[in-house]
Amino acid sequence: MGNQQTICLRSEDYPIRVRFCEWMLNKIAEDETFLERILFTDELVFDIKGPFHLHHMGIKTIKWVGIIGDTIVSI
Repeated sequence: MGNQQTICLRSEDYPIRVRFCEWMLNKIAEDETFLERILFTDELVFDIKGPFHLHHMGIKTIKWVGIIGDTIVSI
């Protein structure tokens, strides 16, 4: 898709991601409904060339979507 960009992970990102995963696994072990109370989100920007992530480009038309539990929230 035209202007699509990606985020590259660096080697120094690995320990931070492992710590986050370990923390998340511990929270789930303490409370199996933990993930149901987290709102996971992302944004997209649309222009004439198609969608691309807001984090990488200037603002045009924004679409925000979130998931909490088994519900999709969109504006």
